[in-house]
Amino acid sequence: MAKNLSNAVSMLRVFDIAGTDERAPEGTVCCHSLEEIIGSCDTIFLSLPDGKSVIQTAQEMVLIEEHSCNTLVDTSTIGVDAVKHVEPIVEKAKIVYLDCPVS
Repeated sequence: MAKNLSNAVSMLRVFDIAGTDERAPEGTVCCHSLEEIIGSCDTIFLSLPDGKSVIQTAQEMVLIEEHSCNTLVDTSTIGVDAVKHVEPIVEKAKIVYLDCPVS
């Protein structure tokens, strides 16, 4: 997904907790923490393995006081229950949550 986005977006920032530098598409800007990416992007795309990971990431995001994010696009396939849990978490930080699962 990041590779496709990088073809359309200049200065695309990417972060992967498993190691961004090795996985980042050419021409992207590597961020090395959730704080770094949420502090510099107004739209964040998530692609995580499960609902637990998305919920945990959402909880961490709202604790970051200095953020630019106003839209969270979640491409993870996590199920309705997890979506219902995530949405109110990010709304507290005035972040719009868009559930867009990719299967």
